[in-house]
Amino acid sequence: MKLLKKLSMILSVLLIFAGVLSGCSNQNEVNLEELEKEVSKEIKGDIVFWHGWSGAEEETLKEVIKLFQDKYPEAKVNPVPVVFEQLQDKLKASMQAGEAPDLFLGPNDWVGVFATLNQIEPLDAYLADVKDNYIESGLEAGTYEGMLYALPESIESPVLIYNADLIKEAPKTTDELIKLAVEHTNEAEGKYGFVMDISNFYFNKGFFAGFGANIFTDENANIGFETEPTVKYLNFLNTLRNEKKVIPKEIDYNVMMSLFTEGKAAMMINGPWSFGDLDKSGINWRAANYPVISETNKEAEPFMGGKMLFLPKAAKNKEGAVEFMKFMTSPEISKIFAEKAGHVPANKNVDLGDNWKIKAIQDQVKFAKPIPSIPEMAQVWEPAQIMVDEVLSGKQTPQVAVENARNTIINKIKEMRGK
Repeated sequence: MKLLKKLSMILSVLLIFAGVLSGCSNQNEVNLEELEKEVSKEIKGDIVFWHGWSGAEEETLKEVIKLFQDKYPEAKVNPVPVVFEQLQDKLKASMQAGEAPDLFLGPNDWVGVFATLNQIEPLDAYLADVKDNYIESGLEAGTYEGMLYALPESIESPVLIYNADLIKEAPKTTDELIKLAVEHTNEAEGKYGFVMDISNFYFNKGFFAGFGANIFTDENANIGFETEPTVKYLNFLNTLRNEKKVIPKEIDYNVMMSLFTEGKAAMMINGPWSFGDLDKSGINWRAANYPVISETNKEAEPFMGGKMLFLPKAAKNKEGAVEFMKFMTSPEISKIFAEKAGHVPANKNVDLGDNWKIKAIQDQVKFAKPIPSIPEMAQVWEPAQIMVDEVLSGKQTPQVAVENARNTIINKIKEMRGK
């Protein structure tokens, strides 16, 4: 009897082994299908995703969401576009009320803001299996007080973009920039040599730093905005707008893009988020570094930022949100964002071949400085913009405008700290 039982067991094992051998030719296919079904069951439910994208970025996001939902049919990503200038305030209010999205996208200087408010989750434990896939500077941009609070989707910096049918070679210095801009300006015909969202500190900070000014002077966020270099920077902007008149008086981001894509502007300052829209416009464009500051012989130092993904503490579907984070920043999806929206991937495993657009950003990033991720940075943007507006409108002298901006930032930081 025992012998029969042993023979029966041996026969069963042999039959199982034979079945495995007979199916080995399509084993990988079967396993992948089963794995996908198994994973799909785990990721389900609504994933509410707030972002400030538009144009080519938003269109690419829709494509990526479809790919995610094809992979995880029980999950549904609900994208909620919010005007970028309103996004941070709306996020703060919603999270305070316990009505947070599951995931949101923002720049890296929001890291310190939301971390100190205790409204976002540290991600180290969630992303332990994939952290090594991202470039170090991107992870640093998402880190606050030693903890990772935001996952980088891409890194970016503004660059000088020019119409290659009008400008054969990008200007190497600010003197060359002014000369070329004057040659291509004809106010009567609505044509301008150089356009920039001029009072927006994100775009003009490259010149601010190139003249030798600092935002903060140390790790304790002591304010810079030193008088002499900041005055020189303001005088440079005033030369562009009011003396040489190469920038129109009424200018913002949308006007700048319209002028350039319609062939009415020879050069502009913009970033990789605009590349997809530039390609769609049909303009023959190229990108180069900011010009060296002629007066100081220093490289311009624009901001290096990152498009970061954040996980609110009040998120209702954290598992789904984290999986979408990983999916959105995977090599395959990062390549889609690079090719269709001009993003520079933070994932270091993306093969982009010889992509001159990505190389242009990488070349500029060598001289760029990260946006400070400390919460004090949030107190800088508005006073810096008002400072420029007051000078360009003639309401204040550069010296007075600098002093006003510095004092305003100092007081706002004190108020933020409760002092």
